[in-house]
Amino acid sequence: MKAYTKSFITALVVLAVLLTGLSSVAADREHVEHGDEMKFINLMDKYLALSQRVAAIASQPDASVFLAIEGIVEIYEERGEMDQAIEHLNRLIKESPNNRSLRTIARFKLREIYGDLEMRSKALSELDRIIADHRQ
Repeated sequence: MKAYTKSFITALVVLAVLLTGLSSVAADREHVEHGDEMKFINLMDKYLALSQRVAAIASQPDASVFLAIEGIVEIYEERGEMDQAIEHLNRLIKESPNNRSLRTIARFKLREIYGDLEMRSKALSELDRIIADHRQ
């Protein structure tokens, strides 16, 4: 997985936020009231601060893995394909024998999915695997 620099991620997030905000302001320009520009600037300032925090988190390898796994599961969940999410996470675990961090994060997510699906024994099994993996 390619790691992007904190500055690069921040720049992308800021650019996306600014373009989104500017396009909405431009589309609604005829309805702008006094002070709306200042509200927009304050809002963009808050988005910038938030984007810098997100970039700081996303630039850390473990956090990037966590965010990626959350995104993967979210997509499958939106599509109603939780069985595919389980397969995807199990494949990630199998293909990452040298990355304990990834395996741990994926297993915690599997535990959460199994819990939501009321598959308690499988959820417990994932927790046991996490413990066993960390004994080595």
